[in-house]
Amino acid sequence: MAAEAGREAELEATKEAVDREPEAHFDKGFYKRFKKAMAAGRKARYQGRPYWLLGLLLVNPAAQGLGVGKALLAWGLDRADREGLPVYLEATTAVRP
Repeated sequence: MAAEAGREAELEATKEAVDREPEAHFDKGFYKRFKKAMAAGRKARYQGRPYWLLGLLLVNPAAQGLGVGKALLAWGLDRADREGLPVYLEATTAVRP
């Protein structure tokens, strides 16, 4: 029961983070179009079935090449494997330096 409540709280915090507006220096129009396109892709792919979303795993440029991104991806894949759920990874090179 406590694990279920913890999972629900974690899910709610994740939803809040995903729905947060981007910082002022981002192209908000691009962000909204991208978010809408990704949601449509997930909906078509999973049709209401549960899955783990690994959405836009970002690494500060100063930390790139140190294995941070690899560790984030491994964490998400491990969690999905433990729960027996598929993974949807959102990725783009649009913001690459």
